[in-house]
Amino acid sequence: MDISQIFRWRISCSLHRLPLLLGLVAAILLVISEINSRKKKIEYDFEVISKNMFILKLAFTVVLLGAITYVLAGYNGLSWTAVIVLVVTLVYQFITTKLFSAGTFMPSAVTQKQLS
Repeated sequence: MDISQIFRWRISCSLHRLPLLLGLVAAILLVISEINSRKKKIEYDFEVISKNMFILKLAFTVVLLGAITYVLAGYNGLSWTAVIVLVVTLVYQFITTKLFSAGTFMPSAVTQKQLS
C-alpha cells in the first residue's frame, strides 16, 4: 500500500463535524486573542515580535490546531478525555489570567503589605 492509496482513503472517509466546528471556533478565538494581546502590548510600549514573525506564529499555530482537529474528526470524533482536558485547561487559563491579574483572590496579608 503506497501513500497515495492512504491519502485517497483518508479523504473518502466521513469526518465528524463537531471537532471541525470546534477547531474552527478555537482558531478564530485564538487569532482574535493574539491580535488583542499584541495591540495592548503595543499600546503600553512593551516589546513585541515583528509583524512578519507574528503572522508566521499565528499561521503555524492555526495549521497545527487544524491538523489536530482533522485527525480527531477523521478518527472517532472528540474523546471525553480530550473534552475534560480542554475544560480544565480553559478554567485554569481563566483563573490565572483574569482573576489573579485583577487582584482578586489575593491573600489579605499580601495586599496589606503592599499598601503600607
